[in-house]
Amino acid sequence: MEHVKWIFSGVGVAVVSALLALMISRQRKASALRNAASHGGAVPDAVAHSALSQQKNFMGVHVRVSRRVAVGDFCELPIRKDYILRVTLDDIRPLPSRSTSLSDPTLGAELSFTSRWVHPGAHAIETGSNRFLVPSLSGMEETQCVYGFNGDAVTMYFFRICVPHINPQARTVDLDFVVLRPR
Repeated sequence: MEHVKWIFSGVGVAVVSALLALMISRQRKASALRNAASHGGAVPDAVAHSALSQQKNFMGVHVRVSRRVAVGDFCELPIRKDYILRVTLDDIRPLPSRSTSLSDPTLGAELSFTSRWVHPGAHAIETGSNRFLVPSLSGMEETQCVYGFNGDAVTMYFFRICVPHINPQARTVDLDFVVLRPR
């Protein structure tokens, strides 16, 4: 019994009390999150901040950029600190008839990219290597855009580009760019 006497000494009581307080605090935070989620209520700020700070690496930076580009011109968009995506407006031309499910299927912006990790939405059409015909927005954004993602075992980068407006007289398009990346 000599080896357990330290538990009842001043140091032992302090250590055991601190461990119990920590376990109870974590249990209360988890219980508050579960209760709020199951009852649709608000989560106390301190509890929510603690839970969200544990997911800091998952949450990221959300960047939204709008650019007007003329035919033959390009813009550069920051994907990562060490990688800039170049988007070139090659042409403005009519969409093929297979895109007739769009409410206004008249014109599309033919965009080319410096990246291989770009993919078309359901109504965007791949016209060549890293080249896509993207319709002007007239409905669901996710079907009328191009998007890309890249990552490794630790991080993930995601972007999407859509065309909210095409001006055929001025031969310009407006690009709406959104990127999600780690902090």
